[in-house]
This record gives sequence, C-alpha cells and structure tokens, in this order.
Amino acid sequence: LGVAPQARHWVVAVGPGNNGGDGLVAARLLHGAGMAVTAVCTRTEGLPADAALALDQAQAACVKVVDTWPPPGSDGVIDALLGLGQGRQPEGKLAHIWAAMLGDPAPRLAVDLPSGLDADRGTRGIPTGLEIPRAAHTLSLLTLKPGLFTGLGRDVGGTIWLDRLGCADH
Repeated sequence: LGVAPQARHWVVAVGPGNNGGDGLVAARLLHGAGMAVTAVCTRTEGLPADAALALDQAQAACVKVVDTWPPPGSDGVIDALLGLGQGRQPEGKLAHIWAAMLGDPAPRLAVDLPSGLDADRGTRGIPTGLEIPRAAHTLSLLTLKPGLFTGLGRDVGGTIWLDRLGCADH
C-alpha cells in the first residue's frame, strides 16, 4: 500500500515455489485491506508446504485465484513468479504467465527480486528467452540481495524496500 496508495486492483503473478507463496500472502493482505485482487497461479497442486498453506489461506479469504492473466486494467502487478531458487528456464504455464505479466502496463512490485534476476550477481538467473521484468519497486525480504545493486539489478529493481519480517538485525 505504501508504494501505490491509490491502487484499488492488483494482479499477483504467483509462481510454483515459496516466492509464489509470498505473493499469495500479499494477495490475502491486500484483499483484507479492501483491494480487488486477482492471483494468477502457475499451479495450485504440488506446492511447497508454506506456499500450499498460503494458497489455502488466500482461498479461504475469498481471493480470486485463476490460471490465466486478466485483461489490462489493474492498478498494480506483483511479481512473485521466481525467487532465490531460480535458475531453470521458464516453460509451459510459467512462461505464459511471465509473458502476460511483461505485457501488462501496470506498475510492478517485485517480491524479493525481479523474477529471473540472480540474487548474488545481478545477472540473468535464467538461461535464455524471456526478459527480466522491470519493477518500479522491489520488496526484499529478510535481507538485501547484492544482485539488486549490481549489473542488471540496478536497471530492473526500481526502488528497493526491505522488510526483515520481524527478524532481529544481527
């Protein structure tokens, strides 16, 4: 809400791992704050335990969960497709949702780092193909990722925010 207080409709691109789970938590919280939210999931079966729990909670809160990108018209997009454990080439449903997200003109907020960006080096973290989504803002979780401040990261990360998620700074 802090990066786009006027926004009333969000689309969340939800990947198959825990980054997607973080996106589902954001979707649930935005929905609870009175926003219209559409969570576009690459899959809803076979998720890691934390992401599966986040999906159950989002659905219980009546967040709209779909598997295809909605028509343009949202006020903001949340990129929660791939996080730290990436490195594989996007294919299938993931590639389709990635391409749709890239084509959406709404401002983008990346969860942890823009999908496809290597967290340590600021280089492409995926072999080839789709471009790295350019974020207006990135909300880095727990710690700042060096890749956001080097190489390609400087161009695609936008304004960097940090949420330590209640963990003490040691």
